[in-house]
Amino acid sequence: MNCYNHADQTSVSQCRDCNKGLCDYCAHFYQIPLCISCNKLHIDFEKGKIKKEFLWTLVLGIIPAAAMFILLIGSIPPDKTINDVLLRTLVTFFVFAPIVPGWHALNSFGNNFKGIFLIFSLPGLFMFYILKAMVSIPVGLIALPIRFFRNTKRLKELNAIPLEYS
Repeated sequence: MNCYNHADQTSVSQCRDCNKGLCDYCAHFYQIPLCISCNKLHIDFEKGKIKKEFLWTLVLGIIPAAAMFILLIGSIPPDKTINDVLLRTLVTFFVFAPIVPGWHALNSFGNNFKGIFLIFSLPGLFMFYILKAMVSIPVGLIALPIRFFRNTKRLKELNAIPLEYS
């Protein structure tokens, strides 16, 4: 069998995903023997997961914050200023935005406690997810900056991976 990319070269390995033949150069281009098209699929999938987390974090923070701003801006008491409204809006953002990073951080510990709540069937499972959402807020306050910087760094790494042979 010859290399999929270099027809004149004998293959020494196969792509882990699609089993295309890879020559010595192509097999060592990435750490795991992958053809470029399969590697691009892996990269696109990981980028999509990171972007989806960023999007949900923003959506879960901005929607309640915007609602709070609209409610407060319409009825500012005489003793309050616009700065008070903006501060409350910012606090609302940081109450709801950490849910997603906190949820992901809790998932990294596993869902070992879900079984306890399954004893009560559907209401128990509902209670499990409500409690998990409540716990994810304080956990997310710590996880939000960590996950943001880690995901930003990973996106830069993914963008630096060459997607064609030189």
